[in-house]
Amino acid sequence: MARPRSKRSPAVVRERRPDAARHDLPYRLDDQADHGGGDLLLVEQCKLRLDDPVDDLLPELANRRVLKSLEGPVDDTMPAQRPISARDLLTFTFGLGAVMVWPARHPIQKAVAEAGLAPGPSQPDVSADDFMKRLGSLPLIYQPANAGSITPVPTF
Repeated sequence: MARPRSKRSPAVVRERRPDAARHDLPYRLDDQADHGGGDLLLVEQCKLRLDDPVDDLLPELANRRVLKSLEGPVDDTMPAQRPISARDLLTFTFGLGAVMVWPARHPIQKAVAEAGLAPGPSQPDVSADDFMKRLGSLPLIYQPANAGSITPVPTF
């Protein structure tokens, strides 16, 4: 049995808008948000550089602090070694990560849950601005671009 397509499936978008795949037309970021396509179009047009900091675009992610220890309190942090880049966001290696330990025993897990950003089926129904404010209130778990810091939640 074929899996039903979601209403945002690229195939459905092409059926409704045959010109959706043309590169000479303006795009809204959310037209391709499920696949990062809008972001990559901005990269292709040199309007977004993958290795540039996102501080100006997402001020909530500027001047990040990183936990000194996973077991330590959420206010025991050090400065990030470098700013978060667009590449970090697109590859989900910006440093928040997910601690897959249940029941939650680390202070950062509790802070993430209190912010409504814990991984799981129930995600908060909040505006993008509120989501970013919540995300920006948390310290990073890993340094940006750390290979072990895959973040399971799309953030861009």
